[in-house]
Amino acid sequence: MDNQNKICSVDDCNRKVFTKLSKEKCVLHCEKSGIHRHHRSYHLLGSSFSTELENYIKKSKKETCNYFIGVHFPWIDSRDEADYGYAIFFKESRGKIDFEECHFYDILYKKYFVNSNIDFVEFYKCVFHIDYPIIGLDTEIYFKCCFERKVCNNEKNITPSLEFQQCTFQKEVIFDNALITGNIFIVRDNNVQSIFHDKLKFDNCVFDNSQKLFLDSDNNKDLSIKLKSCEFRKKFKIRSIEVEGKDYIEQQKNKAKLKSLKIIDCTAEDGTYLRFGFLDIEDFVLQNLRLPQNSELNIGDCRFKEFELSNFRNIGKFKLYKTNILENEEGQSFQINNTSIGNADFQGINLLSFKKVKLFIQ
Repeated sequence: MDNQNKICSVDDCNRKVFTKLSKEKCVLHCEKSGIHRHHRSYHLLGSSFSTELENYIKKSKKETCNYFIGVHFPWIDSRDEADYGYAIFFKESRGKIDFEECHFYDILYKKYFVNSNIDFVEFYKCVFHIDYPIIGLDTEIYFKCCFERKVCNNEKNITPSLEFQQCTFQKEVIFDNALITGNIFIVRDNNVQSIFHDKLKFDNCVFDNSQKLFLDSDNNKDLSIKLKSCEFRKKFKIRSIEVEGKDYIEQQKNKAKLKSLKIIDCTAEDGTYLRFGFLDIEDFVLQNLRLPQNSELNIGDCRFKEFELSNFRNIGKFKLYKTNILENEEGQSFQINNTSIGNADFQGINLLSFKKVKLFIQ
């Protein structure tokens, strides 16, 4: 059988193979990387995909409404949206859309869904091949998805129902100038966290409710975390996931290791609880933080290559305990510089293990 009449290799798909891009799959299911407006197959891809997606949606509404499985959504130039744009097919949808094992080569803009009265989107085992701005819907869930490029926010208000569960982030994740009202990176009963391969940044963000970031010891060795000019209003915690059934000594061997954790120029409201613990950190910096009355900063059960606490003003409670060097590293240093520690509790700090120690406490 020649490719012109060959049927798509995806189970239960009876469409013909889209021979311009694939030898085995139809226009909905074939890979679409590297497509641009001047690509020889761009226009044919656009028209063929649009036609087949419309047929797919019509069929879906008779079976499982608003459910896409295995579809590769192509990049479409904004000048061609009127002819090839697939967002037009969401207009008749209502409530929720599910994407399972889909691939995205273009951005999913909020207008595609809001104009269609859709307020809930769930992605399961999907792959995003582009810089991906979070859509910004009332409920937005990503489960076991892979993001090959940068993830960021477009909306300033991050809803409590934005969740990433067991996802993989190949590049940096950035939240900028956002009001964050709930936990974003979720760990369920299986104690498996998302995998970060680059950086996690929060710039000019407000954490309006409790935020807990539990890290998987096996999957986040390349992660750097930075919080700059953020405001903490409730509880904020970063720590390793505890492994059930293991004693304290065994837990010590399973700490998450970070390249860096930096908290710079941040503020905390009265009653805030900040906890950074049970981690191995190459470079830890906490700089220019004023801790108000009835608030607490808790740093403990950590090993550091470099520890720096500077320009810290404590009017609340500060606890630093079980602090040691990160072994097999060169140039270990411990600095508390230009700091008013106030009501502080220091326990089990092994200063002698650090090669360089500097203390300037007011």
